[in-house]
Amino acid sequence: MNIMKLIKLVQIKMLFTILIITTFTSCNEHKNHDTIPLKRLKLIDSINIKYLFNIRDLLVKDNLIIFSNNRSDSIIVIYDLLKNEIIKSFGKRGKGNNEFIFPNLAFNDPENPYFFINDFGRKKITRVNIRNLSDITNYTYSFNTIPLTLIALNDSIYVFDTFNPKQGKIIETGITGDIEKVVYDFPDLYKKFNESSFYKGFMTYNYKKNLIAYAYMRLDRLDIISLSGTLIKKTDKTIYKRINKKDLMENEIFCGGIFSDDKFIYIEKTKAKEKELVRFPEHIPGTIECYSWDGYLRKRIYSDRYFRYFFINEKKHLLYNFDDQKENYQLKIYQIL
Repeated sequence: MNIMKLIKLVQIKMLFTILIITTFTSCNEHKNHDTIPLKRLKLIDSINIKYLFNIRDLLVKDNLIIFSNNRSDSIIVIYDLLKNEIIKSFGKRGKGNNEFIFPNLAFNDPENPYFFINDFGRKKITRVNIRNLSDITNYTYSFNTIPLTLIALNDSIYVFDTFNPKQGKIIETGITGDIEKVVYDFPDLYKKFNESSFYKGFMTYNYKKNLIAYAYMRLDRLDIISLSGTLIKKTDKTIYKRINKKDLMENEIFCGGIFSDDKFIYIEKTKAKEKELVRFPEHIPGTIECYSWDGYLRKRIYSDRYFRYFFINEKKHLLYNFDDQKENYQLKIYQIL
């Protein structure tokens, strides 16, 4: 064997060795996670709240928990954890001042003294000052979207837009819709599917790294995106072969929400069909998947009941979770880190 063939053989062996090591390392990074039962987390507090009816959404700001629920006389309810009492409730179903049709609580900077309520049924955003709960401002936005999930920053709002039934987009706009640009238009999905149901999901935001994390409601997928629209990381376990809208709606991977802190992205996932979650929630187990901001699964938190209502306090690294009871809601607070 001449010297050139020997060198080529050595190079091939080295490349093969590097490939094996890289593959092994990558697999280990994906498998390097623990499954932790919820009951093993440190329970900080347990509180019974009787005033609520059919919670739709919740948000934690400082010592306040803000709820969106289906009470006809008080859609928005604010509970003070220090006083252990409800300190304000407002909002009826309707089209008048401080009335709502389809309100969602918007994720925003934990240092921001305001919280935001997005009502896409009225094309309205309501801003409430947590330091002066009488300071309520309503904005009617002009951007032509149906924002199912929304992130409110100081100067901009990031909206997941499904107004176009054929495609979903993440749009940056001002609070009244005076600025608008497409940040991310899901180019790989747009080529596969001509239906916005495939895009639906939830957003959260890392204020230190300026990154958006987007979890799909029915696809087993997580996208991490910069504010400029660059896809930083995609974690995708969806089997796309022969998938159609009917299969999507019957998919047994269902994502119910996403929150984050500076260390992890927390995604609630349930292996059940959506209609089963509505009919038999008490019989369906749930999981919160915890991803690092580089897109790797680091741990799972498991419960014998799915996490119907949960929130992550990113400043204190606390998990707020509700046990749905017939006569009241029991709020349990866990240390998550």
